[in-house]
Amino acid sequence: MGLFDGAAGQGELASTAHVAKLLRAPVVLVVDASSQSRSVAALVHGFASWDPEVRVAGVILNKVASDRHEAMLREALEGCGVPVFGALRRTRAVRAPSRHLGLVPVAERHAEAVDSAAALAARVREGCDLDGLLALARGAPPLSGRAWDPEEEIRRAMDAVPGAGARETGRRGRWSPWRAGPRSPSRTRSTPSCSRRPGRGSFPSTRFGTSASPRAPAVW
Repeated sequence: MGLFDGAAGQGELASTAHVAKLLRAPVVLVVDASSQSRSVAALVHGFASWDPEVRVAGVILNKVASDRHEAMLREALEGCGVPVFGALRRTRAVRAPSRHLGLVPVAERHAEAVDSAAALAARVREGCDLDGLLALARGAPPLSGRAWDPEEEIRRAMDAVPGAGARETGRRGRWSPWRAGPRSPSRTRSTPSCSRRPGRGSFPSTRFGTSASPRAPAVW
């Protein structure tokens, strides 16, 4: 989703732009620059001027074909007043394959995903002004509110069933109702509730057929 895309039918609610306005944080656009030169200026200008309360403070050019292409893009952006913090070359070393239900999970391509992340990190280090980006981020005003601290812990079932959600949201503990037995009494007592990701149709039905039924309560 893009900078201004939020909850359907709710205007800017829950969009990245909405969060940036609440935090008064600067925004750096990562622009797909493939197959364009001067048009990139119109694109960046549109994002920068759409909402005056959103501070578009920089741009990173992605999928740049060559040095000449980068020079054309930078020249086009000179009149926009939006600084360029870097340019990333088009490469096959960085890829995130997808299928009909979305991205292929990292669990199914762990080694390739690690290599892609390392290649991307190297290209960002070489092609972007990291010191400038850090200085821009540090220039954001301090938060006025206190950081949220949850009082209750919710554990999330994480297993081989493909579903929406990032693993980072389940960092406190993983448990699979399809493979493991009931949660231990101590874990059950310390965890008020457990949520289960919605499954997706690409999961082989034969694996469900040979699996035991979930043996612990879960909340969808």
